[in-house]
Amino acid sequence: MVRQLSRFLVGFIAAVFCTAVFALEVVAEGEASIENDDITLARKIALRRAMTSAIEQSGGTLQSSTRTTPLGVQERTSLTSRNQVLGSRIISEKVTKGKLQLVAEIRLAGPGQPAMCAERPLRKALVTAFPLQLPEQLASGEFTGWPGATAEHLSRVFNASGRLLGASAPAKIPFASTNLSPEIDRKNGVPVVVDWAKSERAQFVVAGIFRDFGTTRRALIFPERQLIVEAFIFDGISGELIARQDFSRILLGTVRLPNTVVFGGKAFCESVLGLAYLNLMAELAQWAENTIGCLPFSARVIHVEGSRLHLDVGSDSGIEPGMELVLTRPEGKPITTAEGDVLVGERMPVAGVVVKSVQARYSVAEITAKKNPPVAKVGDVLYGL
Repeated sequence: MVRQLSRFLVGFIAAVFCTAVFALEVVAEGEASIENDDITLARKIALRRAMTSAIEQSGGTLQSSTRTTPLGVQERTSLTSRNQVLGSRIISEKVTKGKLQLVAEIRLAGPGQPAMCAERPLRKALVTAFPLQLPEQLASGEFTGWPGATAEHLSRVFNASGRLLGASAPAKIPFASTNLSPEIDRKNGVPVVVDWAKSERAQFVVAGIFRDFGTTRRALIFPERQLIVEAFIFDGISGELIARQDFSRILLGTVRLPNTVVFGGKAFCESVLGLAYLNLMAELAQWAENTIGCLPFSARVIHVEGSRLHLDVGSDSGIEPGMELVLTRPEGKPITTAEGDVLVGERMPVAGVVVKSVQARYSVAEITAKKNPPVAKVGDVLYGL
C-alpha cells in the first residue's frame, strides 16, 4: 500500500487556520534562508518554524531537519503536541543577510478542545458508492439502492453545508472486495481513487461500507435492526487512508423500507428506517467535514507556461489573487514493487507560488523564485496553509 503522507504535510497540517474559543496565544519567532530569491517559500518555512516553536513552548516535542539540494531547501518536520494549532498571524518580518526573520502570533487549542477549521479555501470531496457487505440482509421487496443513493446524498449534504464542495460517483466502488476494505483497488499500481479525484478536481475521496443491515432478536424475543456504516477518507493526491470511523443505529421492531418508496421523498423521511439513515448520514457528514476541513489544501498543476502555472482550483473553492502556495515534488523516482504497487517518495517543498488570477474552475499562479526557478510540470502538486 502506498505510504507517502510525508512529514512535510504533517508540519503543514498544523498551519491550517481555525477558530475556537479559549485559544492560547503564543508569540514566537521563525527564521529561514532565502534561496533563489524565493521569499514566499522562506516565509512559509519561517512561519512553520514559529509554529513549531510555539508548540514546544506549550509542551510539544519536535524533530526537524533541513538540507539544501539542487531543488532548493528541503525540510522535514515531525510534531507531537498536546495542543492543536488553530491559526497564526505574522506580526512583523525583516530580511537580514539573506535570511527572513519573522514574529508571529500563534493560537493554540488545549487537549480535547473542539475547533472548527476554516472553510476557505474549500476542500472538495468525491463520494463513491457505499456497498452492502451482506446484501442478502435485505429482504425481498426492500429498497436496494442504498450504495449509489448514499454517494449522491452525502455529496448534496456537503454542498448544502457550505463547508465542503461535494461530487458523487454513485457507480464507483473503490474496493475490490468489501471484506478487504479499506484496502482499495489499483490500476497500474496506482490507487483508483487518485484518478477519480483528479477527474473531479477533488482533494479527498469519501467512501464507505454498510457493514450490517440485518435484523436480530434481542433476548431471542424482541426484533431489532442494526444499521452500521464504516466510512473512510482517502487523500485524493496519494490514495492514502487518512481517517476511518463507524457510525451505527439500532432500530427496535421489524423495520423495513419497501422498494416502492422514493429515496429522499416524504414517505422515506417519515419512515423509521429513513429517518435513522438520515440522522446517521448527518453525523457521518459532520465527521467528514471536520476532518477534511483541518487538512492541508492542495491543488494540481494542469498547464505550464514557464513560471506561470494553471491550477485545477478556482473561485468556486474560494481561491483569491495573492494567495500563497508551495510547489512540492516527490523525493526520488517512484518505485514499483514486485506486487505492482507504486511507491512514491515524500513530497518536499521546492518553491513558493503566488496566485495571480482566478476563474471559476481554475486559477493562474506564478513561481516566486527569481534565481534558478524549478521547472514545473503538469501533475505537480501545491499545498497551502
